[in-house]
Amino acid sequence: MNNLYIIGFMGAGKSTIGSLLKEKTKQNFYDLDKEIEKSTNLEISKIFEIYGERYFRKLETKILKNIAKQNNYIVSTGGGTILKRKNLKIMQKSGTILFLNCPLSICLNRIKNKNTRPLLLTNKQKIENMFNKRQKKYLKIANITVENYKTKEDCLNLILEKLKYYRPLD
Repeated sequence: MNNLYIIGFMGAGKSTIGSLLKEKTKQNFYDLDKEIEKSTNLEISKIFEIYGERYFRKLETKILKNIAKQNNYIVSTGGGTILKRKNLKIMQKSGTILFLNCPLSICLNRIKNKNTRPLLLTNKQKIENMFNKRQKKYLKIANITVENYKTKEDCLNLILEKLKYYRPLD
């Protein structure tokens, strides 16, 4: 299996870049959060509100496992997908992990008007702590890291260039 899993903090551009990659490469594309919403007929914020984060993470793993059975898919993950070891193993076994690295200030600016982000309802210090903790993990597990703070086109071109030369170790 050779899927491409896009990881990064909320607002890093995972869904946008994944969609652009789909157009450019003609590969199929899954947005993990959208797949979860489809499977439950609920928005992510409602799932958190009604069932809590733990339930959401279980759904996320279940759907990720099903997606991983596909081949040559581009998958935009949720910002916290990497928090579960099981999810990491699924992604590592079935593809390449691409980290969209983006400063917190830019991430927050991109999503400031979206009320569909349950974790944004926490205080600023908590978000900064979450960002710093996740950044370390993103950097550690990524096969490829690309900076995403310029234009979408710049980011897309960098990814395509890096993918051209990337060969996973067997």
